[in-house]
Amino acid sequence: MARPPGVGSRVPISDAVPRLPSSLATPDFTANSLRAGGVPPFVAAALSRLLAGQPGPDDVPLKPRFVYQIPGETPNQDVVLKLYPRRHGLGPKLRQSRAKQAVQAYLKIFPIASPKPIFWDRLDHPDYDGVLVCAFAAGPSLRDAWKLHDEAALAALPQFLAQLFTSGTLHGDLHGRNLIWSHGAWQVIDLDGIRSGLHGLRRRKIWERAWGRMLFDLEGAPGVRPLFDAFLDEAKLTWSPDETWARILGIYEEVCAKRAKLGVFPGD
Repeated sequence: MARPPGVGSRVPISDAVPRLPSSLATPDFTANSLRAGGVPPFVAAALSRLLAGQPGPDDVPLKPRFVYQIPGETPNQDVVLKLYPRRHGLGPKLRQSRAKQAVQAYLKIFPIASPKPIFWDRLDHPDYDGVLVCAFAAGPSLRDAWKLHDEAALAALPQFLAQLFTSGTLHGDLHGRNLIWSHGAWQVIDLDGIRSGLHGLRRRKIWERAWGRMLFDLEGAPGVRPLFDAFLDEAKLTWSPDETWARILGIYEEVCAKRAKLGVFPGD
């Protein structure tokens, strides 16, 4: 099969990745964690279309120009194709691929549920420097589950967020659109937002900001506070509920002010 324009070496992810011992989830993947193979034809065709700036009629833009839902070869096997905008200068060339970082984050946080990576690659393209293809998590986001009054989804949220917290996972871009209620369980997406290293010193602030952003996506509703209190209980945190919530409200107000300048309002 001909290589799509802009595609370099292909690195599919093994079906056995989730069951690998943690010793294999190293900064650089070893031969044991990878398998040789080509890109599925429908993925290669979609990548060619998107790199040419010509998405197909069935390619669903989740974030135009960057993230698309691509129909699979069989029903219920759609994938998400994410293109990473090119970063210029010397720094990006020295840093690890963001697509590869997302795959490593999937390995790091397992068994916390997240769409399974299928393929990642660097790109030699004027607009994009990487691509990640992963399974599509069908279902409403937290924002949409809130609007739908999905009681089962909302009841399960505190425990899932507590699992994220107690696992030590730090998602620097956690909000109401990066949590998906799929087949009766929560999944977290956009794993290139996972933080590590010195970010752990800011663990509480990162989580407070995440709750402030979730509150924005949930329209600032009073009903979010009980979910937060349940999260504290599930995670066995000793943070003062009232003082912490006051800081979260302050973050929510900051987010509202910034988004209002862009014409975006709570719940949009």
